[in-house]
This record gives sequence, structure tokens and C-alpha cells, in this order.
Amino acid sequence: MERIVSTTVGRTGIEEVITLEIREGPPSGITAYREGRPGVEYTADDLTLCLLGLRRELEREGLLLCCQGARRDAVTSGSLKQMTNGWYVYIANPESGTVNPEPVDILAPADPIEVATCDEQRAAVFAFHGLRDRGGEEPHPTGRELI
Repeated sequence: MERIVSTTVGRTGIEEVITLEIREGPPSGITAYREGRPGVEYTADDLTLCLLGLRRELEREGLLLCCQGARRDAVTSGSLKQMTNGWYVYIANPESGTVNPEPVDILAPADPIEVATCDEQRAAVFAFHGLRDRGGEEPHPTGRELI
């Protein structure tokens, strides 16, 4: 298991350090450890979906995870997800309409100004591809507290 230390930031500038334990599947898992709280595990078919569950939970508290996978311009492809178990994404350039062919680690640090909520990221990805977002929440993994 790999351990990664990441930072969250609130819209009001509040910062919190979070430690993540990564488990490659199947199923894949991310266990998040926050100060003074038990670990919470997010499991799914791949790490991108685990990260999505963690991010949604943090967003309910007004926090954004400052990682490459939470960037507004992070995009993936089915083949990249399959080859890397969702550990890597591409970074898009909306102005040029291109994607950097070099994938980045979804849990690598990102500048707080680059990250977005899950819904903002979804809208940006749809816009980049010239698609209309029809809404419709897909089921996402939820965390379960570890005892």
C-alpha cells in the first residue's frame, strides 16, 4: 500500500492535511485519514472513482482536495483508465482544444487555484469535448468509517 500526504483547501482558505492510503484492486481503494478522525475507505472499480467518492465527501464540508485528479482540466480516456487502474489522467488545454499526451498522477499535488468541485470539473470536461451535459448523477462510491 502506498501512502500519500495531500492538502485540502476550503473556499475560505482553510487548509487541512490529509493522509491517503492507496490500494490497487480489485477492488481499488483509497483510505483517507484526517486529524482526530478514524480512517474512511472509498472503494470502487478504479482509483479515479475512489477519488471521486472522497472528493464528494470533502465537498460536503466545503473542502477541495488539491490534487491533479481534481483539476478542472483533468480528463481521462477509457484506455488510460484501464491501463493504469485510474491512477493517471491527461490535462486538457481548452484554449487550443488539445490534450497533453503525458499522463499525470491523479494524487500528485495541484495548486489550489487549479482545482474544482466534481460538478465544475464535469461541466468543464463536457465543454471541452463540445458536449451538452444532460445532468444525471451517476452512483458514486461512498466512504465507510473504519473501526
